[in-house]
Amino acid sequence: MSKKNKFNWLFSIAAIALIGTGTTGCSILESPYKTDAQEGGATSTASDLPRFSSGEIRLFTARNNPDIDNPDLISGITAFAQGEYEAAAELFTAAVENKPQDPEAQIYLNNAQARQSNTETYILGVAVPVGKRMQASREILRGVANAQTEFNEAGGADGRLLEVVIVNDDNDPEVAVEVAQGVIEQYPNLLGIVGHNASDISQVVTDIYCPANVAMVSPTSTSTAISGDCFFRTVPSDQESADLLANYITQSNVTEPVVFYASDSSYSRSLKEAFEQETDREEVAASNLSQSAFNASPEVRKSVQRGAKAALLFPSTTWTSRAIAVARVNAALDPNQQMQLIGNDALYSDETLKLGKQAVEGMVLSAPWYPNTPYAEQAAERWNIEVSWRTAYSYDAAKALLAAIKTADSREGVLQALRQVSLPASETAGDELEFDAEGNRVGASLQLVQIVAGTSTPDPSESSTPEESPSSATPTTEFKFELLK
Repeated sequence: MSKKNKFNWLFSIAAIALIGTGTTGCSILESPYKTDAQEGGATSTASDLPRFSSGEIRLFTARNNPDIDNPDLISGITAFAQGEYEAAAELFTAAVENKPQDPEAQIYLNNAQARQSNTETYILGVAVPVGKRMQASREILRGVANAQTEFNEAGGADGRLLEVVIVNDDNDPEVAVEVAQGVIEQYPNLLGIVGHNASDISQVVTDIYCPANVAMVSPTSTSTAISGDCFFRTVPSDQESADLLANYITQSNVTEPVVFYASDSSYSRSLKEAFEQETDREEVAASNLSQSAFNASPEVRKSVQRGAKAALLFPSTTWTSRAIAVARVNAALDPNQQMQLIGNDALYSDETLKLGKQAVEGMVLSAPWYPNTPYAEQAAERWNIEVSWRTAYSYDAAKALLAAIKTADSREGVLQALRQVSLPASETAGDELEFDAEGNRVGASLQLVQIVAGTSTPDPSESSTPEESPSSATPTTEFKFELLK
């Protein structure tokens, strides 16, 4: 059966199923116009939303998607679902030109071009929490899109190009198990997964991928609790981050730290435990961000009364807003009582700068990557924005899988080849890439950054109304991450 006829057949079956049941079903070919959950909203089960797409549906349909208005993308998806790959490629090209920061459009374009080649494609998946963390998902997809574009433009391997399947797990354990099982079943030629995002999710799905010999390379899961013969990561682990922060605290003569962490997160717990181990403390004074009754104001004041001089903010991505609330309460204290703020990589994001503002100024964080590499420059030019560490390490994760694919074209072969991968810094986002026996990256450069204030003059043309247009002579204060000197 031809690819075109196969997809028409699948589309017909999906339509019959929908008519017969009177429901929206869970087909991967579900309507691209279905609206998914708003970022930070309630999590849906796998059967509530479409979860996989190579280009047949649109996954990023939340209203707060900055690239939501792109008719060429919708038309391209329709053509792709009907097997009209040449037409789809033309429409996706226009969609990329219309919205150059949208990685979904770029991946779908690459996939349409790959299917036009009339040869069997290599297939990799990338698992992201589309409905729960849209911005982080887009950052991850940009790195994968970069690697896919390079691979395909270079002719692929053995004449075969790469197709990427986007998988939405919403950072929900039950959904993640369903989509992990589903992507393995629906894509029998799947050779590996970039992901998952959250450590708790990666820990759960190893039980699905490992028995199927599907390699998973996570760009963002740092917990030391994750294990499995199929698990690899390109991001430094919590142990490495804890070592760096502990050394900084020791050298800075900081005494009496209090840890704000999330007990419901293996990532957050492992960072706290690794820090205690590194500093030879049986237990550090702690406050639980994930506790339902958590209130930043009394917790901060109680810590200060106990003599705390530093607040170690180790939230999971779910509780970063509460960590920022801690910073705000701390900033409102008398300057003699304020604790020094030290954070983890979950706070190494634009969200911290935008929500924390002056309250987080001076915070020192562990940064798994800093945008001062050739890749950072190239990626910033492609996406017209400064890319994040999530983009850098998802690029590296995809590059590792592609290096393995060049030597093996089976799941078992890719899994074994990953253990031998050795990429120079010139082929990654900035560091050499190898894995140790546990799947941890060897030699990634972890650095310390500090949040500092700067000034910028806003461009009046970016304002939507005259009332919003500030005077070009009036600079505004903004905050940024800067390497700690």
